[in-house]
Amino acid sequence: MSLSPEILGFAREFHAEVVSAARGEMASQSSASQEVEFKENAFTERVMEIIAEAGAVSGGHACYFRKELGNRQLKVNGYNVSDDEEQLDVITSIYKDSPAPAVLRMTEVYQTIQRALHFVNAAAGGLSSKMEQAHPAHDMADRVNALFSTGSVRRVNVIVLTDCVVREHQPQKALKISKHDRIEVRADIWDIERLCRSMSSGRVRETIEIDFVEEFGHAIPCLPVPISDGEYGAYLAVVPGEVLYKLYDEYGERLLELNVRSFLQARGKINRGIRDTLLKEPQLFFAYNNGITAVAEDVKTTLQPDGSTALAWVRGLQIVNGGQTTASIHRAGKKDQAELSGVFVQMKLSQVREELLDTLVPRISLYANSQNKVNDADFSANDLFHQKLESLSRTIWAPGEQSRWFYERARGQYQVARGKAATPAQQRQFDSIHPTSQMFTKTDLAAFEHSWGQCPHLVSRGAQKNFVEFMLLLKEQHPDFVPDEHYFTQLVAKAIIFREAQALAREARIAAYKANVVTYAVAYLGARLGARLDLDELWRAQSLTPQLQEALRGLLTPVEGAIKRTAGERNVTEWCKKEECWKAIKAMDLPLPSSLLGLANVARASKKGGVKEAQENLRRLPVPKLAQAVNTVLSGLVQTGQGRDTSLIAVALAKALTPAGLEVINNVSSGGTLWVVGGAELAPVMREVREHGLRAVFREGGGRATEHRPAWYIDG
Repeated sequence: MSLSPEILGFAREFHAEVVSAARGEMASQSSASQEVEFKENAFTERVMEIIAEAGAVSGGHACYFRKELGNRQLKVNGYNVSDDEEQLDVITSIYKDSPAPAVLRMTEVYQTIQRALHFVNAAAGGLSSKMEQAHPAHDMADRVNALFSTGSVRRVNVIVLTDCVVREHQPQKALKISKHDRIEVRADIWDIERLCRSMSSGRVRETIEIDFVEEFGHAIPCLPVPISDGEYGAYLAVVPGEVLYKLYDEYGERLLELNVRSFLQARGKINRGIRDTLLKEPQLFFAYNNGITAVAEDVKTTLQPDGSTALAWVRGLQIVNGGQTTASIHRAGKKDQAELSGVFVQMKLSQVREELLDTLVPRISLYANSQNKVNDADFSANDLFHQKLESLSRTIWAPGEQSRWFYERARGQYQVARGKAATPAQQRQFDSIHPTSQMFTKTDLAAFEHSWGQCPHLVSRGAQKNFVEFMLLLKEQHPDFVPDEHYFTQLVAKAIIFREAQALAREARIAAYKANVVTYAVAYLGARLGARLDLDELWRAQSLTPQLQEALRGLLTPVEGAIKRTAGERNVTEWCKKEECWKAIKAMDLPLPSSLLGLANVARASKKGGVKEAQENLRRLPVPKLAQAVNTVLSGLVQTGQGRDTSLIAVALAKALTPAGLEVINNVSSGGTLWVVGGAELAPVMREVREHGLRAVFREGGGRATEHRPAWYIDG
């Protein structure tokens, strides 16, 4: 077998990344079978992150399960359920643990698919009722059972992940396994070659090729637009609704450009007006709908018998505007059995050269979506926020100037940078300066921020969905925010807390809901300590104090018990995704070690002269911008009908003010009030608060919550 140097290099680096991640999870006394499981889990988790960003899944949970049931073998490595609960993705891995990819026969692939389907059948038949609730796979089996019990599932998609190369099948095309009782069964293969292609040039994007003549029996009539400068080509076309339906059915959200896909995942896909037109007046759809805007890397046209031009083949097709139209047509055809033969959609197609994709496509998406909020947040790695954070991570040394925290803005950057070290000595030097324990990705960033920022329910929804919510909130509340050194060091302090919580959870052998327990424990600690914890001191120490470590260790088991207890009869994993879960946990008086009181005293002592610190922070973020941020969040609550919800108002204000370095003490959920430590310099911000009908009162002596430092209290 002959593989390109690029693929061989990618396979080696990816294998090293997986082994390193698994080593961090393994206990010193792990058995050989446990070691295999840890490595396969690490491989699965990393590939799931990649394919989620590529649009192959909308999220998902890694969960290893293997069992012999009668004469059937059951094996899965994870799952995902679409938001409308119509598609179940079952993840299964074939991991050979080799830096040199082997060739995988399709017979082994089909055996693996069958084992995954055996699990689905067993789970649908009540497998979870025969499992202990503490079993790591209990919630997965229970969730599958619930889906089949309600009858909502329309498609089961088995996704095979492997570090091998599959030669006997074109991986981009889904395998159509079977269809029975209205449920379609498909399989999708992601081998190491496909992963490498998807991540080439730092772009997590898969090139989709469509031959209209071969797949649909005819080309798509179009009108070429004469563009003289050669930077791009342009075509106007009318696409039959049935073609758009079949394309989305085959490729799903991979067909949508990253920003459009991410926004639709976060804010919903189905437009009632579009659906009503499709069902009641399909012949008028062309007149009513604005159409879609798309880009492609390469386009081939053909001449029709009448001499007109038609699109015959495209490569790299991405829909940059009209994702809601496309998803709604698919749903109407799939769920409502809408007649689509009379539906036509206008399409503007721009042909963009490959070297210009990263610059032109985001701009086309931005301008095409100027009428909606897709243009407010760039979910790719190209946003200025991420570029600046990357720049800071390459220049700021950790205290002692022996190492740096490496921010991987685009997936694969770390291994590319390490690969530039030509000799073993240079690689050792790179590893010393940039240890893997100090590398973090943009989804890690969102987990750090939302855990300490008291949004563990968002973190529990999965890495990619949490990242999307993080970017939406950032752009809604602080549209012009650019990270500086202070933000970076505070972020690293939150990373240290989060990763220590992960290590302590492994040490405590928390298995079934470890990811949920970690984020909820960090969020609870953040809620109880808040700004009293000196993050600057954490940055300087690059580790937790013994008191804080003890506090986190002592929280893990009570948080785990509280999550299970408040879930009641509900699926625990799904319960953790709801804000109601966080409100229930936050309201509890969970035990904190007595040593934490000493930590709080140290924090209180360090906060003397807190007003001066607030004033210094305000010099970094001008007061007018802070007032604008307050206006934005409060106006947003009014627009959604939540303008009188005191709890939501308090949370929104805290999120708007905390990034400025202000100390915000939110006791609203426990019947208290919201305090903002500071003096007269905050008057313009408080005027904005009053403009929204709230009361903002300054007290020179503050209150007990502020330890009698000058502060403002806000209530309705």
